[in-house]
Order: sequence, then structure tokens, then C-alpha cells
Amino acid sequence: MERRRLFTEQDTWSGGSYELAIELGLHSDARLEAALIALWQSERLDGCCLGQDIEPAAQQRFSPSLETLERCGSLLGVLTLPDGVSVACGMIAIREEAGSNWLTFFVPIGALSFVYDVGAFPCDDGKDSRVWREPLDDCLVKLARAMFAVVAFPLALVGHEVSGSVSAADITATGIPTERWDGYLWQESGNLIWYPPTIYSAEFTFAPKATD
Repeated sequence: MERRRLFTEQDTWSGGSYELAIELGLHSDARLEAALIALWQSERLDGCCLGQDIEPAAQQRFSPSLETLERCGSLLGVLTLPDGVSVACGMIAIREEAGSNWLTFFVPIGALSFVYDVGAFPCDDGKDSRVWREPLDDCLVKLARAMFAVVAFPLALVGHEVSGSVSAADITATGIPTERWDGYLWQESGNLIWYPPTIYSAEFTFAPKATD
């Protein structure tokens, strides 16, 4: 059987991303680099490469570094999921002008569609996203915990396009939402506590077509 292409299959990089978005706090190049290096050290990750249009096995590999990330915009690689299947993944950094540094690890929804029945996620098509999101969330939480042991952080979010949607300051002021589409990793007394999603129905619905 021909091995599935991980980067160059049509639509691999489409559909937005499922993210582990980590708020690192105040701007610090040293913390940002230490965090990204720690994340890529996971046995589940194989990186880093830079091009989406060439299969990872055919690309030059680079050691993860802040200089490479900022020069190229992203670091790409392969994530091995809990069931042993591999998918394309990547990492970007976001520096809020008046806020925090964020490190966002992402898996394209297009890549996930080759291994999970994601349907029209995050739009409502009647499918239950819990089936595939729970094992994926567990994988991402483990990545975050391993990184937290090296570089502690106040908050991480897990879900669709979550980077920057909520800040540690917001959680300090209002607490973890009781009803939530996304997962939260929140530091409490030096421990990282996981608050999984409580809602698995689609966050968005299709708008009906206009009729004449």
C-alpha cells in the first residue's frame, strides 16, 4: 500500500487549525526559545522543516530555534497521534504589542480529515466531535505538561483557532467558564490543571442560503 503523503496531499493545510496555544507571559526571547525547544523534544514530534510543498522526508531538517521560527514564520513537522497515525503539524509565535508572547502549536483541520471523521468542524453538520477531539486533546495536553516542566506558563488553550481568544488576565478576573467549547490548562499553585471542553456540539452553524 502506498504511504499517504503527509504534507503534499491536497487540502492538507486547509480548513483552519486545531491548536494548543500557550500564553507565556511577558516578552522574553529566552523563555520563548526555551519553550519551543522543549515542545519539539517530545517523542511524538518529528521536526523541524520549513516547506509545506515538499514531503518532510525529502526536506532538510533544522534544530528548533527562535531565530529560524521568526525568519521563516513557522516551524513544521509531523505529530504521531495516540493511535499511531501521523499528521502534519506546525508552530508559530505571536507577540502581542501590549500583551503576552504566545506559542501556538497547530494541526491543520485538513490534515486531521485524513485520519478522523471531522466532517465540517467547527461548523454544525450533525457529527459528534468528541470522538476524535478527546484523544487529540489528551495528546496536546501531554505536550503542554512536558513543556510546562521546563518553562512554566499561566494559561494554555486547546481547540479550534484559540490563540489569543482568552488571556490569563481574563481568567484571573472572571474564572474558567462553566460552559466552554475549548479546553483550558490553568496554573493553580504551581500545578497545571486541565479543564476539558464541556460542549462538543458545533460552535458555528451554516447560514441558510438566501431565496428569491
